Formats: sequence, structure tokens, C-alpha cells
Amino acid sequence: MQSSRGNKTQKELMVHIKKPYEFKAHVKVLSKGVKIYTVKIIFVGNTFAGKTSLIRRWIDGKFPDPAALRATIGIAFHRKDIKINEHTILRLQIWDIAGAPRYFDLIEHTPSLLGGAAFILMQFELYWYGCEDSLSYLEDYIIPLIESVYKIDLNKPHPDFVAILGNKVDLVRKEWNKKNSNTLLLKPPCVSNFLEKYPQKYFSVSAESGEGVQSAMDYVIDKIKNKLSLIDNLVDNT
Repeated sequence: MQSSRGNKTQKELMVHIKKPYEFKAHVKVLSKGVKIYTVKIIFVGNTFAGKTSLIRRWIDGKFPDPAALRATIGIAFHRKDIKINEHTILRLQIWDIAGAPRYFDLIEHTPSLLGGAAFILMQFELYWYGCEDSLSYLEDYIIPLIESVYKIDLNKPHPDFVAILGNKVDLVRKEWNKKNSNTLLLKPPCVSNFLEKYPQKYFSVSAESGEGVQSAMDYVIDKIKNKLSLIDNLVDNT
């Protein structure tokens, strides 16, 4: 990645995109023609969805030490820089929002926590024993808030803004191997029903093994890259 040393800031501003989805971006234009776009993406899901583990898997390229993991308190912030080309850096501010029920009031009464994102990832626990509770958390709490904040209907597809991640697919595979079944069902009926009701882009992933994680995040990055021209139009006219 090109160093910013000796590369002075020429312009720095916050832009507000209103259509087709409302989000904010911080743009820094450096003297050597480099632009750094900082946008917010959000991970939401219940406590056992494994959001923090998946984020660390993607950022660090490895599963975090389980002994070092703690349930997120409020919001945890992460960052990842993506080099698009020699002159473009996409800086992702990753908001890892706690899934414990006691934090729901905080989310509900502070819409800005969910607002202003360029992309939202709704994550649930794919493994059989926690699947229904995990999906119920999304449907009962998170989806109504997203719809309220962004004025969208998640019963309709929004591939440029929302994706759903079913984590712990590795455990599903292990269970299948134990049963020696001829049919590997990676999407239990409750998941199929949920995706039929909320037809968003879906990925089966594993924070532990890494399966599907890079594909899911590449999809997110591609969708955000497609929005950079909207940002540039505002920057150039400012």
C-alpha cells in the first residue's frame, strides 16, 4: 500500500449519500492523487452468532484464540484497509454490535448506531441447536430497526446493501459426518424459510475454518466499490 509519508492532504470532507441507500463516507484526497475512502459497515446478530470471531478471521486471516474471546460489550470497532489500485484505498470501519439482549435498548434508542452504513451484515448461528433462536433475534429485533432507520423493506432483495451470513457451517459438516448421512443439509428448514421471507444475498460461512468468509467479504467490497462514483460526484462538486 502506498505510503502517505510526504503525501499531504489536499482535501478532507464528509459526504452524505442519500440514494439509493443513505450512508456517509469520509474522503481524504492526498497531494499525490491518492484518495482514502472511509465507510462504515455493520455486523449485527445475537451473542452466539460469532460476529467477532468472523471479523478477526477476515482481518487476521486466522481464527482467534478462544481463550482470548469475550462477549462484546456495547460496540467493538475494527478497521481494515483495502487497496483498490495505486490511487484508491477503501478504509472499512467495522462496527461489531453486541448481541446480548441487554444492549437492545441501546440500539433501539440510538438509531445512529445502525445509521450511516454503506453495508450491513446480518449474522446468525447456522448450527442446528442455536439456529432458530439466532434467526428469531434478527427477525424480532434487528430487521425492524434496519427497516425503520433506512426506510427499506427487507422482504424485498437489497443486494447492494444487505447480506446474511450463516456462521458455523463447519459444525454442520461435523454433525453430518457423525450421522454418516447421504444428504448434507447446509440450510435447515428454518433457514430456508427465513431466506424465503427475507430474500437477501446469503453465504454459509465458518469463522473457525474460514470457509466462505473471503467470498462473502469480497462480495461486500465489490458492492461498496460500486458506490465510490457516487462519492466522487459529491467530492468533485465540493
